[in-house]
Amino acid sequence: MPLDEHAKAVNVVGSLQEYMQNTLAAVLNSSQPAIDYGGGLPFQDATLDQWIQVRMLAPARPEILSGPFAPGGARGQELRWVLNVNCFVRPANVSPFSNLTIWRVRDTVLDALMPGTRIAVKDYDGTLETFGYLFVDTIMEDREVQDPLRTELLQHNLVLLLRWTETWVP
Repeated sequence: MPLDEHAKAVNVVGSLQEYMQNTLAAVLNSSQPAIDYGGGLPFQDATLDQWIQVRMLAPARPEILSGPFAPGGARGQELRWVLNVNCFVRPANVSPFSNLTIWRVRDTVLDALMPGTRIAVKDYDGTLETFGYLFVDTIMEDREVQDPLRTELLQHNLVLLLRWTETWVP
């Protein structure tokens, strides 16, 4: 039996990337891509003043792969995906009159990912129709990352917990 569309990680990760691209790419004001998605995609930050790095970590699965019954005899479980977003700014390349750029980038990202935000999940293996929503549940980390050896780069880290209910047919 094939995986149900709700149980495919490609749908969750692809939908999150599309949401980030649609919501933040233009706001980061760059002539080149300013969102690093990882996963083997090429990314060059050498000439960027500011950018973000987005990483979806594997979902936390319950011990028993069973859950409530759904219509049509399907089974389901609620997964917790961890989203790690690092914001970067090169202070030498931004206005010398503003030390707030890293905070602006952080605020921009957090504005797009506040708890309660729903992200449409689409079928990336088929029709691209929306069949559910990924829910931003909790902000787990919101902190500066300081490295006294790397003063040419400022970093702020956001870690968020996302909820998704996957289903499958036994």
